[in-house]
Amino acid sequence: MKRYRLPFLPVSLLFLVRGMANNMNDTLPAAVKRIMSMSDVQTSLVQFSFYGAYFCFALPTALFIRRLWGIRRYRYGVVAQFFYVGVQTCVWSFNIRLAMHELGLAEKSASTVSLLSILGFIDAWRDRALARKMLGAGGGGHPALVVDRVPDEGVIPIKIRRKDSF
Repeated sequence: MKRYRLPFLPVSLLFLVRGMANNMNDTLPAAVKRIMSMSDVQTSLVQFSFYGAYFCFALPTALFIRRLWGIRRYRYGVVAQFFYVGVQTCVWSFNIRLAMHELGLAEKSASTVSLLSILGFIDAWRDRALARKMLGAGGGGHPALVVDRVPDEGVIPIKIRRKDSF
């Protein structure tokens, strides 16, 4: 695990910088247009060049992934992630629609209720949990708690295999 620490830092920083640039790309052009007296065409060229960079980097990325695609575990991981994201989207959509239908809420309020129910679950187990983690993309998925005793109902127990138990 120690050998992955050094590459992990720059990759994490790249995601942070890319996310910041992506957020600023939507909000800054309007302000820059006003300040610098730019036309609509000039402002749209800023976004065009930003998203054009995605197009330019697509080919080298595709070539790199083509090399990785020969690794069986990588293929299985990509397919598993595809299905996981799909199921996660379905579960969140179902929960929000259920709250909308049963409680008569608007979509925004129903999504807040869904999130609050997850936070309530975590809070109820706060004193008994040895560790907790939000699983899923960006940590916004499903709560996972590490406990010394599995409760009788309301949870799905997961057995974690350790490296020395293979």
